[in-house]
Amino acid sequence: MKRAAPALEAALSRLAQRQLRRARTTVEAFGAPDSRVVALAGGRELIDFSSNDYLGLARHPGPAAAMSACAARTGAGSAASHLVSGHGAEHQRLEEELAAFTGRERALLFSTGYMANLAVLGALAGRGERVLLDRLSHASLIDGALLSGARLRRYRHADAQAAAALLGADGERTALIATDGVFSMDGDLAPRARAGPHRALSQTGAGGAGAAHRLRHSHPACGARQRRRRARRTSPFAGCRPVGRGHPATHGAPGERAPARHAVRRAHRGAGR
Repeated sequence: MKRAAPALEAALSRLAQRQLRRARTTVEAFGAPDSRVVALAGGRELIDFSSNDYLGLARHPGPAAAMSACAARTGAGSAASHLVSGHGAEHQRLEEELAAFTGRERALLFSTGYMANLAVLGALAGRGERVLLDRLSHASLIDGALLSGARLRRYRHADAQAAAALLGADGERTALIATDGVFSMDGDLAPRARAGPHRALSQTGAGGAGAAHRLRHSHPACGARQRRRRARRTSPFAGCRPVGRGHPATHGAPGERAPARHAVRRAHRGAGR
């Protein structure tokens, strides 16, 4: 064990004394679609300023109805990973729609954005190579870089010159630069947004296509890379190690989530974004 029980208890006590020990809050009822008020156990009501539901779609009736209808038709779970028995028709349709929406040849669906970043970094980086991350990168990018076995280096927040300096400091080693597209705690955009957690999608870019869409249409080098990639008709992962255990070992997302996400896209378009 990393620590014996008494040492863990002492560490938790010190955190509590400093008011740093975190605890979950039980919510009895979430707010209506147009409200940020949540009801806690005991009847106390609070206004939620911390949610990731930026567009207010978590309580939207469209996704809820789509999930309910799909669950009644196909059940409440996928029963296994996508490669075993969990990749349904709804998953396939969602991947095709996401690929078309983001202008990519294909899309790969993961249960969570966290699992997606673990798998992608493990596929693109490995031992003897480097991963360069923004100092304020999301935890999923940090964990993905550490689990890949590559050497992790971090540069000053949103500082492309600092990233370039790290990149050139050891030019003999292959390096992957990954960043959040939108940094959730501060709300700023990466200067060279190429990858990151899901929150960049639907919040920025033309029609909500994300920070990568904004960059692709504003930075000549990235546009040129996209044109060459389309001309070759190859996958963006061509020549890279396959996506590791992150996808085949992850339980497939429940089928009812896919039509819910279709409904989210329809609601998003209907809002004029």
